[in-house]
Amino acid sequence: MTRGENHRILVIRLGSFGDIILTEPVTRALKRAFPDSQVWFLTKSEFCDLPDMFAGVDRVLGYCKQSPLSSVTAATRGECFDLIVDLQNNLRSLIIAHLLKAKRRVRYRRQLLKRFLLVYMPWLWKGRLKHTLDLYSQALTKVELEADDIPRIKPPPQHLEKVSKELGSTTWIGLCPGGSSSHKRWGSERFGELAKLLTKLGKKTVIVGSFLDANEVDESVKVTYGDTIRALVTNDFKELAAVLASCKVVVTNDSGLMHLAAAVGTKVVAIFGPTSPDLGFSPLSPWTTIIHRDMDCSPCSYHGNRPCRRKNRECLDLIEPAEVADLVNQLLSEEP
Repeated sequence: MTRGENHRILVIRLGSFGDIILTEPVTRALKRAFPDSQVWFLTKSEFCDLPDMFAGVDRVLGYCKQSPLSSVTAATRGECFDLIVDLQNNLRSLIIAHLLKAKRRVRYRRQLLKRFLLVYMPWLWKGRLKHTLDLYSQALTKVELEADDIPRIKPPPQHLEKVSKELGSTTWIGLCPGGSSSHKRWGSERFGELAKLLTKLGKKTVIVGSFLDANEVDESVKVTYGDTIRALVTNDFKELAAVLASCKVVVTNDSGLMHLAAAVGTKVVAIFGPTSPDLGFSPLSPWTTIIHRDMDCSPCSYHGNRPCRRKNRECLDLIEPAEVADLVNQLLSEEP
């Protein structure tokens, strides 16, 4: 591919929330190398708002679960791509990439064997996997490019303006008690206790989540008291990005909102339990602080969606709200 020419480039990452955000540096690198080209992004329909906020993406295609292949071919209208970058690399994405017309296809390579050993046979190999950002970047080396940056997202101005009117100029702390699995959530009661501690310290908190997190948000609010607590539940990812960008510090589980908060440039306290930064999916932003007890049984699953093998939750229960509140207070006192 020649720089300066008008190319058609398609990036594929169907899901999930956090993994899509981690692809942002790739799209920016492609746009930087081929500024006159059209960079398209294919993802599941419910996630379209995420790549729509990427500076390097010109058009987002929604993937429909009900008729996946026909929805993709209809959206591309027989377009011939100069390059397809498959950052999903599963059977579905391989089929899609094969069916679409393309002069060249590249994909990132997953660390399936090492990940299996790390989780299920750590006595054979217990190390640290390459970070997903590095693996995505390696996919670009096949076209002599490199994505050597962290995800960066800027919420739309209209959403920032709306949130600014609602929250005002007060210093807000964001709390995100949700997550894809109950097994890797710190717990709504502990998030509620954290909100109470921050209230005593004179801080205002907004408890944030998507519709899937609504129950966790509601349960966290029930534990709190006072008018310094706000709650927001929405599936508008642009609004979520604006709220997180308006907070001084955000406390999250290992979740998609963790990656979104880091990408908008907010200081993040990320609580890891059954999952581990060793799996290569943690935020690499310098403004992210990870709390992880690093138990000898961690990580105990790929995505934190399996019950604890020891029938307890020490990896999460040993993290006290007071500890997190002290860390938030410390981060607030530091220069941004």
